[in-house]
Amino acid sequence: MTDLIAQRSLLLFDTSAGETTRAEIKLGRPYWTEQNLEAACPVAVEGLLLLPTEVHGIDPLNAIQNAILFVDSCLAGKLQGQLLWPDGQPYDIGGAAASPAAQISDELNDILGW
Repeated sequence: MTDLIAQRSLLLFDTSAGETTRAEIKLGRPYWTEQNLEAACPVAVEGLLLLPTEVHGIDPLNAIQNAILFVDSCLAGKLQGQLLWPDGQPYDIGGAAASPAAQISDELNDILGW
């Protein structure tokens, strides 16, 4: 996928098999499929889905929101064990505040005054 706007690496630990698989989540730049009618956001979940797909919305922002919901449902639906951040910490689907980057984000917010 080209023109990435967001990417995340996770680990899927299959407790029954004792195996860990890497999952790469990638969101591409959303685009209008029909100007002011519908937009699409390319999505790949490498390690879970065989092929990239597109998620649609009423505008590019809605397409991104729907793509994130799609990814969360894919992760929840395929989970046969534990979902982890690359450093081994537990990953909470939909809970970005649990990420190791949350502290950095808070510090940036303080610096930028957000």
